[in-house]
Amino acid sequence: MKQPYDPRQLLIAFGSHIPSAFPDGTFISIERHGDGVRKVVGACGSVARSADPDKTATVTLTVRWDSDTAKWAQEQYDRDNETGDGAFSVQIKDLRGGLVFHAEEAWVEQPPDDEFAVEMSDHEIVIATGEATWNR
Repeated sequence: MKQPYDPRQLLIAFGSHIPSAFPDGTFISIERHGDGVRKVVGACGSVARSADPDKTATVTLTVRWDSDTAKWAQEQYDRDNETGDGAFSVQIKDLRGGLVFHAEEAWVEQPPDDEFAVEMSDHEIVIATGEATWNR
């Protein structure tokens, strides 16, 4: 029997950095790239399949304004632009159900925008990955 989902049991690691201060609602999403397995239907009705080799992804992380992760993301982004040394690994693991997602190489594609308001706002960090693996 599978245990119930508990967001407090989700471990997220970007290299040695452990993100913190997540808002209510969706705080991480993973978008697969590529078209998966496609079909091609010929004029006579014959069907062929082809697998898209693109196994990359985009990971979008949402953190609260007071999170150290926004500062870390900006530093990684700046380092990558200045020296090319801003890559890191990504691991997302459900401690109750095993590895969910892993990419050996990733980088901050878009650091968080600055926003100021009366209430504390959230920061969205966009991370691109190299080849990735998913488990469910």
